[in-house]
Amino acid sequence: MQKYFKQNKNIIITALTLFMVSMSVLLLFLNEHPKENEDIHTNVMTSSHSKGEQKEEENYRDIANNQEDPIIVIGLDGTIHYISWDFEKVTGYTPEELNGELFFNLLNPEELSTFLAAFGKVIDSETTLPMVGPYRLKNAEGDYQFHIGSMHPVLEKGKITDIVITTRDITPELEKQGEKSKHSVNDKLARLP
Repeated sequence: MQKYFKQNKNIIITALTLFMVSMSVLLLFLNEHPKENEDIHTNVMTSSHSKGEQKEEENYRDIANNQEDPIIVIGLDGTIHYISWDFEKVTGYTPEELNGELFFNLLNPEELSTFLAAFGKVIDSETTLPMVGPYRLKNAEGDYQFHIGSMHPVLEKGKITDIVITTRDITPELEKQGEKSKHSVNDKLARLP
């Protein structure tokens, strides 16, 4: 080891000197530009927070068998613990609006009992329910959209802690079907004598 240090003494001294100079310049810059320092700190914190959310979403998508549909994670009491970015895109709700809120309040009251029965079945069986719905979910504007989805239990130490719900807005597909059937009825009526 000593032989290595003797042979590379100049390289080691140069590297340490460059390191100390660069650290001094960095500290000098940060002390003279506190506003930029705050921005750098904010950007780093935002970036790490986003990476944490991305990892959390990846974990939930793994639980939901890599579904590409929006994800909502709710506790056993029905409170929302997490929504994915695409849930916001579909419904207009931000995570800040929904975290801690009761998910069941977003459902149309007519489908609430059916949805709760499916929710209870997942809790009792501790297994995935691959098809739930259709059910109507209220969006941020107060309109109801038709959704279908699935429910996946999150197990920790053999106990369910949360339910991951994947949901897909099928309203546009239903509207297309309605338009097609409306046109076919109008076509049949037009052919009558």
